[in-house]
Amino acid sequence: MTGPALWLAWRELAERKSSFLAGAAMIALASALCTSLELVLRARELAVSTQINQMGPALRLIPAGRTAGDLARFDLGTGYLTQEEAAVIGRELSPWVRYVEARLLLKEPLEGARAAVIGVFPRTVVSQFEELSRLGDGEAALGSELARLLGKKEGDALMFKGSGVRVAAVLPQTAGPEDLALFLPLRRLQELAGLPGAVNEIRIFPRPGADAEKIAARLKSGRFRVSVIDSYRGDTAESEVGAGLARYRWAVYAIIAAVAAFCILIWSYLNARERTAELALLAALGGTGRTALAVLTARAAIVGLAGAVPGCLAGAGFAFLQDPGSALGAAWSWNLPLAVSAGALALGVLGALPVSIMSALGDHAAALQE
Repeated sequence: MTGPALWLAWRELAERKSSFLAGAAMIALASALCTSLELVLRARELAVSTQINQMGPALRLIPAGRTAGDLARFDLGTGYLTQEEAAVIGRELSPWVRYVEARLLLKEPLEGARAAVIGVFPRTVVSQFEELSRLGDGEAALGSELARLLGKKEGDALMFKGSGVRVAAVLPQTAGPEDLALFLPLRRLQELAGLPGAVNEIRIFPRPGADAEKIAARLKSGRFRVSVIDSYRGDTAESEVGAGLARYRWAVYAIIAAVAAFCILIWSYLNARERTAELALLAALGGTGRTALAVLTARAAIVGLAGAVPGCLAGAGFAFLQDPGSALGAAWSWNLPLAVSAGALALGVLGALPVSIMSALGDHAAALQE
């Protein structure tokens, strides 16, 4: 009965184009409001998360048995992790983690002094220093205080482990350990130190709203041979704020859905009054109440889907006009349009359901007599 019901519903809507467009417009408006709100909120969450991430990771993983004090002294011993392990951790935590960055931290002789040397992968480095993302294979970046002690400036040559590197940048002062560090591309440092594929720090950057404490508990379960250092960025408070905003977000969605469902209810009632004779004729030709209900439900479903597509597009366009940079950076996947389409379909059907039931169970014989 599904096929005939859909065909009859489509024929009815095609003959009453103004009614069809009115119903679809109501669904489209609700879909656009929900889509634009979701994208704008995602964009804002992403922007805030990016700013927090530039201050440092939420969690730092180092070889098992080492401590936060060892990490602060760049004295992590010889029990290295591997880049493959970092990739496995990234896959395991992918639902809750936005970035997983692996680094190699060493304490090495540098022109007569022992300095902290940090190997980073320029293309994926998460740092407040944009200069690190532009490091070439034969280049290095110096912390401001280390550059002063060595008497180096941008463009100077520097000898490290018998190899010459060019100082591509002197980093801004931070009053932190980075001021006394030498930054090299990770693969170059691994090559010079004779440690191919080795890392000893894995930095974890959670997704907006993810609970860092739960991620830490998962890492401490014993499956991974790491010590977990919590950087205490206030992620718990951030996740609680995110949970509060999520509750308000769903409250707004519920209000939009209720208003749209009420409008669909009125639209269905007006449409049903125009179709009383048609439904009575359908019953006279052998159709049952279930047949009529299937036709009316199919009609509402078509209207819901027809409104969802332009609504999603309009909502995305509005979010882009509000803040192009943030909207483009927002996480977009098939989940959102599918969720909006499913919601619009349900909204159309549920909004029209009361009137559809009343029409399907009505006295069709009396309608034919009239």
